[in-house]
Amino acid sequence: MKPFSWSNYCRVARQYAMLVFACFLLSHCYGDHEYRGASIPIAEKTVAPPQQDTFLNGFYRYIIDTTRQFPDIETLLALRNQLGQQLWAYKQYFLQHSKRSDAGFIADSVTQYEQEMFMVSLYKHLYRLPKKQTSFNMLNVLEYAHLVSAADKEALFNLYPAAMRTSAKGKALLAKLLPLKAHQGMSLTGLGNQLLTDPQGKKASLAGTMAPEQTLLVLGASWCSPCRHQDRIIEKLVHAQQIDTTKTRILYLSVDEKPANWQRFIASFEPGNQLYLLSGGLNSPLLKKLSIIGIPHYILLDNTMTITLEGEHIKDILPAIAPGVDLNTIF
Repeated sequence: MKPFSWSNYCRVARQYAMLVFACFLLSHCYGDHEYRGASIPIAEKTVAPPQQDTFLNGFYRYIIDTTRQFPDIETLLALRNQLGQQLWAYKQYFLQHSKRSDAGFIADSVTQYEQEMFMVSLYKHLYRLPKKQTSFNMLNVLEYAHLVSAADKEALFNLYPAAMRTSAKGKALLAKLLPLKAHQGMSLTGLGNQLLTDPQGKKASLAGTMAPEQTLLVLGASWCSPCRHQDRIIEKLVHAQQIDTTKTRILYLSVDEKPANWQRFIASFEPGNQLYLLSGGLNSPLLKKLSIIGIPHYILLDNTMTITLEGEHIKDILPAIAPGVDLNTIF
């Protein structure tokens, strides 16, 4: 059982509350709550037995089609809810019957991919809506849309009347959509003495681990499921040589409070990874400086320890360190 952590509990509770609020907001932004959507296919009663890797293709039946246009937000939400129930049932079936060693990773990947495709559909729907206060209020949900670029989010925001954009709520909304933009160009040389500990117990400084070109700080923890999942994505891209580690050094920095838990966790990493325990954890000078309250978190630094890019999902960083990778294929 994972050790109880108030930081982990608060983060999960906050995300859950935000998702519940998002669904409530999307469902109630219009005065007319009557369902007006087109008919939706009836859920399948059974799932065909797996046939080798064709079993994986079954997942795509339950991913929303981002090319489809919806007459209203209720239709989009109703379809997403139905497909979500079918996807959950198929995931359980997959985990029970698949003989793949990475079945759990694939199932988690599909869950994230489904979320991304829903957010892309939502973004397209909001783009087509009249630019009124009701749709403006829904933009905050795009905070979780990692496949929608910051530039696209900002462009959609700028389509709304100036009175909305420049209001206190509008400024707060923009800061929420682009929360990490303000840190770009910030120097972290003042944090060069931030203490790190490697798996052998040897101490190092943050400045002493920097690469000649650029360094990616991967902030996570053993108890953080999204962190573990995205660590696997990074490892797969490195293994496939889609991330050039001669140009980008990757430092995995854990905020674990118990070194023993961290040691057990890093045993799953391939040899050669640069793994460190961050002194101070969630209360470390690094996290306090950047007001980071949740993980995973990614910080790309140049050789002068200046932030060039920052994100809460590895997809936010990949265009800079793996420009040839299609983000739509990264779950």
